[in-house]
Amino acid sequence: MKHLEQQSELDVDDTFTHSIQETDKTVSFPADLGDLNTGPKQPVLQFRKLTRFGSQNISFCSKYYSEYDWLEYSISKDLAFCFCCRHFGLGNSCQDTFTEKGFQNWRKTNEKLKLHSTRKYHITSKSKFEGYKNSKLQGSVVSQLSDGYKKQIQENRYYFSQLIEILLYLSGQGMAFRGHSKEENSLNQGNFKEACKLFAKFDQQFSNKYNCSTNESSWLIQNQLLSICAENVRENIILDVQTNGFFALMCDEAGSFKGQQMSICVKYTVGLEVHERFLGFLEVSRGRNADFLATEILKFLPKSELSHLNIIAQSHDGAAVMSGHLGGIHAKIKEKYPTAIFTHCMAHRLNLVVVDMCKYITSARSLFNALESLHFKVKINS
Repeated sequence: MKHLEQQSELDVDDTFTHSIQETDKTVSFPADLGDLNTGPKQPVLQFRKLTRFGSQNISFCSKYYSEYDWLEYSISKDLAFCFCCRHFGLGNSCQDTFTEKGFQNWRKTNEKLKLHSTRKYHITSKSKFEGYKNSKLQGSVVSQLSDGYKKQIQENRYYFSQLIEILLYLSGQGMAFRGHSKEENSLNQGNFKEACKLFAKFDQQFSNKYNCSTNESSWLIQNQLLSICAENVRENIILDVQTNGFFALMCDEAGSFKGQQMSICVKYTVGLEVHERFLGFLEVSRGRNADFLATEILKFLPKSELSHLNIIAQSHDGAAVMSGHLGGIHAKIKEKYPTAIFTHCMAHRLNLVVVDMCKYITSARSLFNALESLHFKVKINS
């Protein structure tokens, strides 16, 4: 027996490739044992490796796999191990033959297996292994929470994408978003909320969110979504202009209640197609002279990341502050961008022609007055 124990120790001390780091040392295991991905290795032996015990030659028997599913066997070392304790054991608390050195006393196989299966540390390790397998199938608590969070994000994104589609449709049609009353008992809560109700009738996923107490449809959220969409469109316009490398600048003043604003537009080409796009308004109520207006325009260009590009043309109305060849805005812009050739805006020129015509041709004045009155009446009736 002493010889057999020495031989067993020699077998276990050979070079192994599997190792598990415990609290105070590293334990190595044969390379042909299972890992967490494969599970216990339970080979069915075609040729048994016999070990002599006294006058008997005995080998490991694979029939024990059916009764002890945690049992695994190393063919290369002729040793049996407990898969659960080997991977999920608690260090020194479960150091026995099946966990560390490997079992080889085949005369007492059944007795030792039953004894090991009743050990408290083995039952704990087996429970951990079952929990690990369940977490692989169903996901851990953390992963389930993460999946639920991802699903919630997807639902929120879908809901907001539908809100944005409604906003873009109403904006494109030039329709007002809000009505006189947005109360629940109102017959008409405004175009936006009525469109949301229509969507909710045919889209259950949208309806689930819209019918919540907080459905993100307030006027504040509407304005925020519109601002985000406008900024996205503006960024795309700027990207097209930057790709083109040059553009034409168009500016015009407009009154707004008691204030004054200046609109900034750009004209550029994409391939052979000409595009004319609005970029934004400048608040110019503080000053109306050419110096102030030109300064505000030149400040706007760096903010829009267009100051480094060539301005090849500029177009304004015929007012002296805009088109003056010495002190007008176009002259001040040309000082910084010499290639910015000035052109009197064709729309403003046409407007001047119509105004002068109405001054001297009575029938033309009557025609335009009749058209304006007709338009006003149609607008009221609609």
